[in-house]
Amino acid sequence: MTTAELITKLKIMVRDTTDTKWTSSEKTEAVTDAMYDPALATIVEDETLTVVADQQDYAIPSTIDVLGDVYLKDSDGIKARLSGDNWEQINTTLRFRLYPDTGTLVLVGYKHATTITDDRVNLVMYLSVKKLYEMLLNKLLSGFLVNDMTMAEVMTAIDYADRNIERERKRVQRANRGYQI
Repeated sequence: MTTAELITKLKIMVRDTTDTKWTSSEKTEAVTDAMYDPALATIVEDETLTVVADQQDYAIPSTIDVLGDVYLKDSDGIKARLSGDNWEQINTTLRFRLYPDTGTLVLVGYKHATTITDDRVNLVMYLSVKKLYEMLLNKLLSGFLVNDMTMAEVMTAIDYADRNIERERKRVQRANRGYQI
């Protein structure tokens, strides 16, 4: 499902097709934020980088948005996990504090979702709904919203979204095989 389709579904779900409670841009923000949830990301392993002597920085391949682990693979194909204390991700750069030994760098991380498969739509919807109600709560707390919802009703809606998010994350997690970040 595309972002536009998810936004349409969200408008129907929160019964706000005319953008009365939330603006169109707020709904777009909610869906976009939801799509960045790690449970929806694709776990990726990349072995395209070779260690260069005395090189501290390496460009992270575009197949990975967020690094989870870094391994060093030797010429025999044996992988050793590098301590997270020895490297950090700075935007799209992998920086080592100590130069790694020779070999191939194996990067394990995830790529954020750009489209959502049908089995993950519910998680995106609940994450989006929670974000919208958090926005509404912000408006209420700021005193800029005249609305017939009480603070307790908004908090109940956020709690409901939290429970559904946890259920959907567990379901999606069971569907993921292999690495888990």
